[in-house]
Amino acid sequence: MRSIQSIIFTRLFVIIIIFFGVVSAVAYYLTNEAIRQFVVADSTTSLAFIINNVKANYGADLEALDDLTRMPGFLPFEPKQAQSTLKEFLAFPNIYNTVHMYRADGELVFAERRSTMGPYTPKTNFRRKNKAFIELADRVLKEKKSHASEVFFSPNGTLYQTYVSPVFADREKTQIFGVLSGAVFPRLQKIEHLLHGLQLGQDNFILITDSSGHFLTSDGINEKDANSAIREHTDHATRHFYGPNSKIDGNAFVDYHEDLGPNQYIVISLPIDELKLVVTLGVNTHRIEAKNKELTYRLLVALVLGLVLSLVASIVVGDRLAKPFRQVADAVNQINNGNFSARVTYAGEDEIGYLSKTINALAEKIQKSEYLGNLWQTEKLEPDDLESLPESGADNATDKS
Repeated sequence: MRSIQSIIFTRLFVIIIIFFGVVSAVAYYLTNEAIRQFVVADSTTSLAFIINNVKANYGADLEALDDLTRMPGFLPFEPKQAQSTLKEFLAFPNIYNTVHMYRADGELVFAERRSTMGPYTPKTNFRRKNKAFIELADRVLKEKKSHASEVFFSPNGTLYQTYVSPVFADREKTQIFGVLSGAVFPRLQKIEHLLHGLQLGQDNFILITDSSGHFLTSDGINEKDANSAIREHTDHATRHFYGPNSKIDGNAFVDYHEDLGPNQYIVISLPIDELKLVVTLGVNTHRIEAKNKELTYRLLVALVLGLVLSLVASIVVGDRLAKPFRQVADAVNQINNGNFSARVTYAGEDEIGYLSKTINALAEKIQKSEYLGNLWQTEKLEPDDLESLPESGADNATDKS
């Protein structure tokens, strides 16, 4: 038969083990989640910094055509001086390849092309161009302010936007003479230098795609991997930001545990809505794994120490809890063996104390009953004693009986 102490010890120790296990699991989960959220928040801040730099680099090019329309020859419009100014303007690198000047009725005034680009035959009327350009030019004529098209790819894979600016017929800018249009190219070379200079950390990468998920430039990942291993993420991100149910609310699009070769990444994307671009940052999870290993080791040490302490506590507490039961069992055993004077010494105000009082009361009753029984047996007269009594005494005794 198992002792009460062993039963109490076993159950108490199991409860403590379960408690420590649950606490350790909850602590591990919460800490791991906190580390992941910290990494995401830190990476999102870095991503916002990159986006601001991309916008700043690109914004200078985007404003160049506005600056051009304020030069002599364009305000008010003077064809010869404007053409001369435009040729000088085209000598600057990384801005435009071809610039068109159209009257408000759509007729071509002139078209200037960068000399290195070769021959070119422009449309004689902007209404013969594609529908998107016609809508853009009409919008500029109506609102009398500059507008840019969506981001496109040139045949050689270079990103560009068509930028259309109004040309006024007077210095007061009340009458529109026509529109000036050109292809605005972002300075991807500068962006690449920016990405290389960020020092993203070991095995991290950054990737820029357009609103359709096409690869533009990157650092830390090649185009092949970007179009294979991370393509699913970039497709989901572009649909999230630029799809039919797009959500550009300032929140990052995050995927956990994206595999790229032997490594896993937390992949975070944010849009540049003005340019219809998506910037994606891949953070290698080795930082999180290192923290998790450290956390696991510490939790394991704490768990082992807790189990040792709980073992000692279980023995001590189990002994204290079992002591009243041992006293009760010992007293009952003595009473059962005829020692009716045995008493339980435990006097706690609990169920065991109540049981002890009840056993003591029962033992006292048994002891009294046994004493009275002995007393009666001692005072009872035997038949031989009756014969020795006088006859009258015997008769009296008989009458009494």
